[in-house]
Amino acid sequence: MESDGGVGRNIAEVLGRLGLKPLLFSAVGNDSRGEALVKRMVDECGILVTGIATTDTRTTESDGDDAEKEIIDQDLQMIPSPCIRVVNGLNTATYLALLESNGDLSTAIADMTVLGEIPLPDKETLLRAEYLVVDANPPMESLVTVAKAAVDAGVVVCFEPTSVPKARIAGQNKDFLKCLTFAYPNLDELYAMADGKKSKMDVRQAAVRVLNQMNDDISFLVITLGAEGVFLASMVGERGVAKFQHFPTEEIDIANCTGAGDTLAGSLINSLLNGSTIEEGVRRGMEYAKLSLRCGSRAISQQIK
Repeated sequence: MESDGGVGRNIAEVLGRLGLKPLLFSAVGNDSRGEALVKRMVDECGILVTGIATTDTRTTESDGDDAEKEIIDQDLQMIPSPCIRVVNGLNTATYLALLESNGDLSTAIADMTVLGEIPLPDKETLLRAEYLVVDANPPMESLVTVAKAAVDAGVVVCFEPTSVPKARIAGQNKDFLKCLTFAYPNLDELYAMADGKKSKMDVRQAAVRVLNQMNDDISFLVITLGAEGVFLASMVGERGVAKFQHFPTEEIDIANCTGAGDTLAGSLINSLLNGSTIEEGVRRGMEYAKLSLRCGSRAISQQIK
């Protein structure tokens, strides 16, 4: 199966299919795959693209077998529209996943270099937004910059960790965590963000450790547990008392797990924007996630609406 993906793009597709007009900031290579991807986002998924700019990469290769990419433009200023950067010399991001027979991830390889070129939303864009959703694919410096700018603009910041290694990196950055009101880790990503191991703490202990580093006013962890459902952890006030709620799910036939968590995250944001409680949003998001779990041909089900 080959389908469009990427955590941020998937969440934007869910929001678009549910009738909102999400604005996606991303970067693609100057190739046919990237051109087709952007066209499908606009034509089929309801995702807004304010403009497209073609640029050369902001990185350059140094000499030697162990050449590392050196950032030329260290000035991480807010970049005005356009929101899609088409980068010469880099490929559109590609992710190859091998799944077990039950749909769980076995192993994966990826070429994500172009995502280091994602432009950041400008101040005017953030002032018009209610929620900012970031995944862990851009450089951490970019994530910290845009998250701080969003908080200054009064925007709710949501984070999807993407993978265990990237969750661990995010969990070590206190400046970034302090900006977050919502995070959507799976269980392994939660432990990585807490910098702990399952054998040393249970899910509640790990959740409290992360919540204590998030937004001082109110923070939520929406933790996906696979066949065990969803675990919601929340905290109000700095060093407040954490609250927990488990949302079990029934067993279903699974065709594809790659977009279920993103479906839950996007649907939850949509519910909150429409005045639902977070508990109602989690339950509704779990129902939409089932559609994506049953969809064998795409990460995000076309039945979401």
